[in-house]
Amino acid sequence: FIRSMATRGFLGGLAKATADVVRVLDSSGKDIVIIETVGVGQDEVDIIGIADTTCLVLVPGLGDAIQSMKAGIMEIADVFAINKADRVGADQLWAEVTFRIEQDASIRQHRWVPTVVKTVAVEDQGIVELIAAIEQHRKWLEETGSFQENRRQRTRQETLRMIHNELFRRVRQQLTDSGGFDQLVEEILNRKRDPYSILRDLLGKLFNQPNHP
Repeated sequence: FIRSMATRGFLGGLAKATADVVRVLDSSGKDIVIIETVGVGQDEVDIIGIADTTCLVLVPGLGDAIQSMKAGIMEIADVFAINKADRVGADQLWAEVTFRIEQDASIRQHRWVPTVVKTVAVEDQGIVELIAAIEQHRKWLEETGSFQENRRQRTRQETLRMIHNELFRRVRQQLTDSGGFDQLVEEILNRKRDPYSILRDLLGKLFNQPNHP
C-alpha cells in the first residue's frame, strides 16, 4: 500500500495527516509502515515524532549530504544509509558520517549508537544489511524499554499539537466571524492596544471566562 500526500505548506517535512494515516495503518494490522519525508532540513524533523526508527539516506557527490550534517539533522537518525555506494566519494562520505558519530557529543550522549550502512538500491546491494540494522534498533528499543517510553512521549506531543491546532482554528474562526481583525491590527499600530491584551480578550471569549492577565 502506497499513499502519496502533499504537505500543503505544512512544515516539518511531513503532511499534516501523516500521523493519522500511520495510526490507521497500524490499527489495520500492518506490521511495518515506511514513511518517506519530502526531504528535511534543520527545522523539518517531525519524522522523529512519528517513526520508531529514523533512517537518514545520504548520497555521495550531491553536496546535500555534507549540508545535512551541518544543518543539525544528524542527531535524528538511528540508522544511516549511504546509498549509491558505488559512486566516487561514497567511502569518504561513509568515513565522514562515522567520524561525526564518534565525535559529536549530542549523538554520543544517546545510548544507541547509529549504524552506517552502504547500499546500492538499484542493484539490491546492502539491503539485507540495512534491514538488519533497522531490526537491531527495534530490538534495542524493546530491550531497554525505550519503545514504550518513546511512544508515550510521542502521544503526549501529538495530543498537545492537536490541542494547539484546534485552539488556533477556533481563534481564527472567531476573528473571521467578528470581522474585526483588521480593526485590531490598526489599534495595535496606533498604540491604542497591545497584542497581549487582545490575546487575553480573545481567549476569555473563547472559554467564556473573564479577562485575567
